[in-house]
Amino acid sequence: MSPTIFVTKNFYIRNSIILTFKIKKSIQYKSTNILHITSIFN
Repeated sequence: MSPTIFVTKNFYIRNSIILTFKIKKSIQYKSTNILHITSIFN
């Protein structure tokens, strides 16, 4: 395995981890927003 391939692989893995983290955060944020809105209307 050449170093460049290794680095690229690591880069992609890190990026995907960051992406999934951001997606989870945004989903959490949206769900709390929805809860907040429904509590206002109730």
